[in-house]
Amino acid sequence: MSSRIPPCSPQYSTCANPPPLSFFSSLPMPTSNNIWGVYTLVVEKAGEKSRLYIGCETAQRGGVQQWLKCYDYGVTLPKCLSSYLDKGYKITSRGLLCWCTQPPAFSVGRTRVRMVALEAYLTYIFGAGPAYEVDDSIWGDLWPWAKSTMSWDSLCSHTAFTEVPWDVHNTNEEEFLVYNEKRREEAKTRKAAFEAQRFATIPELKAFLAKRVQAGKDWRRRNRKRLNKLHAELRTRNRESNRFRCNICEISLPYAGALATHNKTKRHLDKAKRGGLSVKDTKRYYCGICDYSAGHKSHFNGHLTSAGHKRRVEQAEAAAVATGSP
Repeated sequence: MSSRIPPCSPQYSTCANPPPLSFFSSLPMPTSNNIWGVYTLVVEKAGEKSRLYIGCETAQRGGVQQWLKCYDYGVTLPKCLSSYLDKGYKITSRGLLCWCTQPPAFSVGRTRVRMVALEAYLTYIFGAGPAYEVDDSIWGDLWPWAKSTMSWDSLCSHTAFTEVPWDVHNTNEEEFLVYNEKRREEAKTRKAAFEAQRFATIPELKAFLAKRVQAGKDWRRRNRKRLNKLHAELRTRNRESNRFRCNICEISLPYAGALATHNKTKRHLDKAKRGGLSVKDTKRYYCGICDYSAGHKSHFNGHLTSAGHKRRVEQAEAAAVATGSP
């Protein structure tokens, strides 16, 4: 495993005092999804002492980059971290203390062991691990700084020394290929057994689902008036709340399907091309004498032959003669 350590990290381990909290916000972030590494999270809350969490991610899909996104989504959070977020703490920085590119398949196991060992070591170096009574007597002379000198408290609930990474660890490439082929065959056997069991229950499942569908139809038939009333009330609420509104055409539809259908109509698509303006608004077919704008050419031609238009034309011509206008 070729791991990389940020240049600023070793210099602090030889200093008399621990780094400031800002050190963790200067750590790099993963730049691709094939990076494994030991990462830090700093959580802070106004009026409270900051806390440091150190973890490790060695997933074969997505790596540490994908794992850090879990903290943005709020899913699969460690309980110790989740409890502080519930108390109002916020994650203010994250970064990598050490990292490596994802190893080839045959060395995944041993690389994972090394990463977990680095996590355990760095967790204690930076005071992010849980405190035990025997820490000072057993490990005290190995740590560069006393925990009391750090400007943050620990957040980790356990030490990675207690973890046992899964996968094979003591194999060369040839041995791993034999192991991997055996593992794949066992996986195929398990999948075949599962599929056979699933297919065996399909007739019963189909009968159960058909029974549920028929029960739903029977209920709707017995309660048709009630359903019609509920649907009418729902459509009215949707219109009044503009839940399914087309802002281009300035209309509110009763349900999502109606809006989807409307958005495919020629009228809507044409108006969208005109930037939301109607044909009348564009004055494509406009009569200045009557101040009339038609939506269609045929309507405009009909207007030009109407008695009202002819009368206004005559009035305009007479007014022009009376005033001497050309």
